[in-house]
Amino acid sequence: MNMRKPLRPSPTALLNPRSDPTFKTLFTQNTPESNDALRDLISAMLGKAVRSIKLLPNEPPKKSRTEKQMAFDVHCVLENGEPAEIEMQGRDKEHSYAGRAEAHAARLLAHATRRGESWKDIPKVYQLSVLNFTYDSGDKSAFSWYTMRKKASGRNEDEKGLSLNERLNVIYLELTKIRRLRHKPVAQLTKLERWGMFLAYADKPEMQEYLHAILAAEECIMKANEILEEISVDEANWYLQNAYDDWERDQLEAAALKEENAREYQKNVQERQKILQDRQKLTQDRQKIVQDQQKLTQDQQKLSQEQEMLEQEKTMLEREKHLAMERGVHAHAKETAKRLLGIGLSETQVAESVGLSIEEVRQLQQD
Repeated sequence: MNMRKPLRPSPTALLNPRSDPTFKTLFTQNTPESNDALRDLISAMLGKAVRSIKLLPNEPPKKSRTEKQMAFDVHCVLENGEPAEIEMQGRDKEHSYAGRAEAHAARLLAHATRRGESWKDIPKVYQLSVLNFTYDSGDKSAFSWYTMRKKASGRNEDEKGLSLNERLNVIYLELTKIRRLRHKPVAQLTKLERWGMFLAYADKPEMQEYLHAILAAEECIMKANEILEEISVDEANWYLQNAYDDWERDQLEAAALKEENAREYQKNVQERQKILQDRQKLTQDRQKIVQDQQKLTQDQQKLSQEQEMLEQEKTMLEREKHLAMERGVHAHAKETAKRLLGIGLSETQVAESVGLSIEEVRQLQQD
């Protein structure tokens, strides 16, 4: 007969309180111990005593069919009537958790505002998140509290502006930063840091000695640990946690694949842009080559024209030189002819001697 393998890894293994279903189960038991643990954790995060809380359904009704549905992890009302939501968040989905937290806080405030009620009587609302990831890497503090404030102006971006009415409160406890305190003596930890240590390491066998010191110092954390031990016996809780972890893993893989596809797409876009830029540059280079060739052709044509003009000028100079020489020879011949006529030679003899025509010699004689 085949025996089904138990989901619990070992008889002493504890569920992971950082897993969403385990966190809910731990703090929403209908027992005084679970209520005390939740009250103590909320008190530590708010920094004020919370004597009692009232758990409410974790899914507020939608006002319209187009409104986005929200499911709060643990939704409660403090004794003074102020609503609070506390949840465990394992990852920053699409790096948009801040927007989600603001939306949840705004929804809390909207549901806490009653028609006809004075604006002065609107209660404060608290969106409390235990984060198993680093939200603000630039801040070493594991605890942060956000309210609506006037935006800083001028050069001092760290300047704190005037707050509104502090009705919207978003509060984070970052376990990744709490873990840095694991070598700090328990006596030096604050109540909130001890709660952070419990949530960060409750399921880690190697940290049990350190956690025992925390349990001895904090009664409500001891109650939370006892509840965790009790619910860890139930196989159904291990099934829920494993199913949630598998879903989270699938979500992470899907998100990683989406980011990888986005990076690949962006890379392809950049490569296509580079190809287009290279093509444009090649086209520009070709156009420049054509322009250079056209200019070279124009320069060659201009040079040919200049050479042709130079040759023409050279020919004209040669011709003028030849004509000048001819005029000089002719003038000399006329002078010689005059002298020969003067000594009594005949027109025929003179013409033959100097190379002039009979008519030119006769004209000289008449002159």
